[in-house]
Amino acid sequence: MDWLRTTWEITFRLNGLWLALIIACALLLVVGLPLAVNALWSWRYLHARKTTTQFQRLSDSLPVGVLIVAPDDRVLLVNRRGGELWPAIEPGKRLPEELARLRGPDDGFASAIVTTPNGIKLLTRVHGLLSPRGRETLISLEDATLVEEEADLATTLLRQVTHELKTPLSVIRGHASRFAFAGTADAHEAQRAWAVVDDEASRLTALIDQALLMARLETPNPLFERRPVNLRALCEEVVIDLAERAALQGADLDFEVEDGRFILSGDRPALRQMLLNLIDNAMKYGGSGVRVTLALSHVATTGQIRLSVSDDGPGIAEGELRLVFEKGYRGAHVRGSRVGSGLGLALVRAIVAWHGGDVSAERITGGGTGIVILLPNGEEAV
Repeated sequence: MDWLRTTWEITFRLNGLWLALIIACALLLVVGLPLAVNALWSWRYLHARKTTTQFQRLSDSLPVGVLIVAPDDRVLLVNRRGGELWPAIEPGKRLPEELARLRGPDDGFASAIVTTPNGIKLLTRVHGLLSPRGRETLISLEDATLVEEEADLATTLLRQVTHELKTPLSVIRGHASRFAFAGTADAHEAQRAWAVVDDEASRLTALIDQALLMARLETPNPLFERRPVNLRALCEEVVIDLAERAALQGADLDFEVEDGRFILSGDRPALRQMLLNLIDNAMKYGGSGVRVTLALSHVATTGQIRLSVSDDGPGIAEGELRLVFEKGYRGAHVRGSRVGSGLGLALVRAIVAWHGGDVSAERITGGGTGIVILLPNGEEAV
């Protein structure tokens, strides 16, 4: 059995190419794996940083302060508004004690009024957040002074409107009760009662519309659209719409306009309401046979648009001219009557102010009142 004792010898001979290939594979295994892991972590870091930057930009655009706080009370993020309201709050620092104590043991919601070291009262809302790092917290900060002012404006406006609503509602109820006895009332009386109900209902609707528009204008950032408006065309439209009403009231309504374009960048419905209020006031307070003139021209020195509504009625006393644009104010000659609500010219002033213009009242020589509005020129209408 000599073949069992045979020894086998195998020899591998590698040329330079194979040797280089083996060394390269070894290097790739030893060095490439860490490089791949590092590249993966770098990509994740850049992605997280991009996401954080995008969130920071989004939060900076918000009108309220926003904070994100870690479980150990470190501030992770504060937006621009938050830094303005509470300058001592910075990323990486601990949350001020005044805010830290608002964080409850659970992830619920809490709110409170907190005073900053600078004496600013902030409406603070605290929301619990669950994250991989633990229980984080989202805190929003809002200037409580602005919130209180908005509440006061709403309360005042509601009080004024509620007072004005009582009269038309009482009149409507009184005349509507006549229809309960339709069998005994003659046709003429029923027709007269219906006409009064319809008139008061229209007055009530107009009052509510004006109150809603006034509430929008008195918010910090009214939601109106700025678009090119052809003011000349809008004036012509309003004059045509009111022509029949003016004739029924015995008023004479004219429109005077000089040559040229009258383009204003603004909100068309609000500007229409402004014109309606101005002409309606002139016809109501001017009396029967009043002549109302709507005029449109340019101011040569400034390029502004000049819009005026004047009448030849009894006019307003000199001492009352500066008061006619105040909410709820009614001239001495109409107090105690059902004429006007005290919101018409106040709404005109608010609309003009939103469009960047000025409004004033003046007495006209020989009697009557003029309301003059100066508005900036806008872009050309499309």
